[in-house]
Amino acid sequence: MKPKSHGRVTMTVATKASRFDSITMAPPDPILGVSEAFKADTSDLKLNLGVGAYRTEELQPYVLKVVRKAENLMLERGENKEYLPIEGLAAFNKATAELLFGADNPVIHEQRVTTIQGLSGTGSLRIAATLIERYFP
Repeated sequence: MKPKSHGRVTMTVATKASRFDSITMAPPDPILGVSEAFKADTSDLKLNLGVGAYRTEELQPYVLKVVRKAENLMLERGENKEYLPIEGLAAFNKATAELLFGADNPVIHEQRVTTIQGLSGTGSLRIAATLIERYFP
């Protein structure tokens, strides 16, 4: 804080940066990068070999028989097997931020809140612990 004097009145200006300013973006996930490269490629001859998802010549998903059997069991229970983006399901993240901060909170509308979805409670705690260890020792 730097005191500024204007005659008899002294003002203090606080210029505190966010404690998150020193956090750098993690590198892209190399496995998901294969899928991103597939999406960006305009060739008609491309094949998607990323994330264990394979395509036929007609660009339809090719699923192994054992996987189809497991998939049918999941579908019977109302589940699916699609991969989420690396940060998680966007609608879930948005709802979480609104629950925590309030849907009408300016930080939500100004996009000053970032959320990610972790794998289970312990997975989420692991992500948080790594963040704290790395940036707030």
